[in-house]
Amino acid sequence: MNEIHEENEERLRTAVLETLNQLLSTVEFEALSENAGAYRVKNEEMIDISSHDDSSSSSLFSSSEIEDNDSETEACDNVSKQELVKKMPRTKGELTVYDLPPIETLSIEVSVEQLFHIGRVASIVDILVVVQSFKRMPVMNLDSILFLKDCKPLGRVFDVFGPVVEPLYSVRFNSEEEIKQRDVVVDMPVYIAPDYQSPITDYVFYQHLLAMKGSDASWKHNHEPPEEFLDFSDDEEERMSKLKAKAKRKRNALSPAACKVPPNTPSTPYQQVNGNQGIKQNSSLLQVID
Repeated sequence: MNEIHEENEERLRTAVLETLNQLLSTVEFEALSENAGAYRVKNEEMIDISSHDDSSSSSLFSSSEIEDNDSETEACDNVSKQELVKKMPRTKGELTVYDLPPIETLSIEVSVEQLFHIGRVASIVDILVVVQSFKRMPVMNLDSILFLKDCKPLGRVFDVFGPVVEPLYSVRFNSEEEIKQRDVVVDMPVYIAPDYQSPITDYVFYQHLLAMKGSDASWKHNHEPPEEFLDFSDDEEERMSKLKAKAKRKRNALSPAACKVPPNTPSTPYQQVNGNQGIKQNSSLLQVID
């Protein structure tokens, strides 16, 4: 009897396990079917949106709306850059490129024969276009005008930096959008008009640079000190400056204005004792020795 009872329990257990396995398989299949259907619906929606046939006009966003969103995003980026620059630590009185007044549009044009190839656009940083000059080219001074290949001005030189034999120039614009409208890109050739004089074309001469004084010392509010407070970088230059200052003091000491004599003052010992033509003896100042 016990064997029959155990055999029946085993059959019942086996039947229950088979039923459970069937139920689990059915549930998994239905779940997979629903997921597959959802995935298929999403794929079809994506295909409908990204298609380029006539039915694309029913897409969620039109091209004009996308362009407007792009322009708004770019404007927000420009504002965020300006705010970021303004929040950067600065010394008192220091200005950024965003604090400067707007750049005026240059209307000058030159002929192709008047252009001279001087360099190329090396990079574009925010609203600054950086121009790399070729080696052994004349160095342009601030506010000189650089030109593009179409004979129209790129802009005025905002800053000059780098080595003298191969300087870099920065040209400031009012916005990044203005740079794009001018179709300014990296590696674009840049020219000058050497036939024109200052202020269109102004050169920096090496001898003038040597005569200029500069200093890395810090003055009030971390600005460069005035010229009269600059330290000398050369012992010979310092010695010559001291000699000039000493000679100037001597000239001032020997000038007539520095040698004023009170009126009626005797100028010689003889006049002090005997008097001479209108010079009176001052008994309080002179002592006659018997």
